[in-house]
Amino acid sequence: MKKILLSLMLSASVLLVNAQASKNEQSKVQESIVKFFDGLSELDAAKLKMYSTNDFMLLENAEVWNLDSLTKNFEQYRSRNMIRVNSFDFIKTEVTGKTAWVAYHNSAAIKIKDRDVKINWLESAVLVMEGGIWKIKLMHSTVVPKPK
Repeated sequence: MKKILLSLMLSASVLLVNAQASKNEQSKVQESIVKFFDGLSELDAAKLKMYSTNDFMLLENAEVWNLDSLTKNFEQYRSRNMIRVNSFDFIKTEVTGKTAWVAYHNSAAIKIKDRDVKINWLESAVLVMEGGIWKIKLMHSTVVPKPK
């Protein structure tokens, strides 16, 4: 009986450790999403590149973008003193080996000169582990319409 109880306790411990490790990886995936958008807010192409793969693809407003198309207007935004603050509500994050996917709500408060804009998106992303960093390979973004 003691062997059975000991075996059950060890099994429960292993499951708890695995669950904790999984939660830790999910947090790292979410952190990569946040840091990618920090790069967007900072108009920092190097930071965006750090958190995306070389073949990064963004599906945005029925268009296919890559890092070049995403960063091509950075100088224009810098000259307008753009300020962008993002906030996230993660819906679900799944990690399987070196691949992860995440779904989340993204809200951005954007100020360009004297104009304030708030935009909400429903987004998803597929990430892969490269060099110890979760990097975005594919992102899909849908603007959430404002309530009428």
